[in-house]
Amino acid sequence: MERYSEGFGFILTFGLLTLLSLNLVPKLCGAKLGCEATMEKFGKSQSVLRTEDNRFLNGTGKYIDDQTPSSSLFAYFFRSQVAHAKIKELNVEDAKKANGICAIFTSNDLESRGVKNDLVGVTVKNRDGTDGACPKRPLLAEDRVRFVGEPVALIIADTIQDAKDASELIEVDYEDLPVSTNLEPAKTRYTKRLQAT
Repeated sequence: MERYSEGFGFILTFGLLTLLSLNLVPKLCGAKLGCEATMEKFGKSQSVLRTEDNRFLNGTGKYIDDQTPSSSLFAYFFRSQVAHAKIKELNVEDAKKANGICAIFTSNDLESRGVKNDLVGVTVKNRDGTDGACPKRPLLAEDRVRFVGEPVALIIADTIQDAKDASELIEVDYEDLPVSTNLEPAKTRYTKRLQAT
């Protein structure tokens, strides 16, 4: 907690110095409030009073799930449980028939509906000016998974519990591929690349 307050104090101090340098503090806080008075009132090591705690301590806090409209649907990702593998077979037919399921999408479903199955990112230039690496990052795994937790299928259901129950019915057959569990082997140029070029 102490490191957090120090960091917050630094950010607050930096922000106030910026306001002072732009001559905004006198306009915002009155002409008499100069640099020293500002730092004394708002600067580093000043406690920050929280106003949100009472509702959480007495059980009246509001969360997103508390404000869900009755007609809402829930999305749940079925994720890879292996670090690196080819997807030999993915069967969601039994899961689609489960109670409360509205739809289940795989990468094939996205492709057949014209959805681009790729997270769009910014390509950074290398030091020599050439384009940096821009490997494909699919929304849903296509032919293989590259990390534990990679989304393989998206389940849409009436309740989150229905979606979780349906995820238990998804059948997936993986062919394990080599994995690297620490950085040392990954540093060598001979290590098998995770991303296809």
